[in-house]
Amino acid sequence: MKAGKLTAEQALERLRHLPYQDLGFAKVDHHRVLRQGFPEVVLGQGKSPEQVAAIVESLASHSPRLLVTRASEEMYSAVKARTPEATYNPTARAIIVDRMQ
Repeated sequence: MKAGKLTAEQALERLRHLPYQDLGFAKVDHHRVLRQGFPEVVLGQGKSPEQVAAIVESLASHSPRLLVTRASEEMYSAVKARTPEATYNPTARAIIVDRMQ
C-alpha cells in the first residue's frame, strides 16, 4: 500500500480472506502455501463440479500452483471454464494449475 501498488480497499479485501476464505461449502486455506510451500490440495471426490471450480478459482487467485485429486472430466470442464490454464491428467484423475512453468 505504501508503495502505491494497492489501495486501502484492495488491501482490506485481501486481508479479509486470510488465513482462510469461507465459501459456505468449504473453507479454503490461503495461508497453507506460506506455511508449507504448496497450496492446499483439493480432494475432488464428494464435491460437485461447481464446488471444485469455485475452490480452484479461489486458490488460484492467491497461488500460482495447485492440485485437485480424484477429479472427474466434468470437474475439469467446470474448472477450465473459470481457470483456463488448468490441465487435466485423466490417468491420475488430477487437475493441475501451474503458472510457475
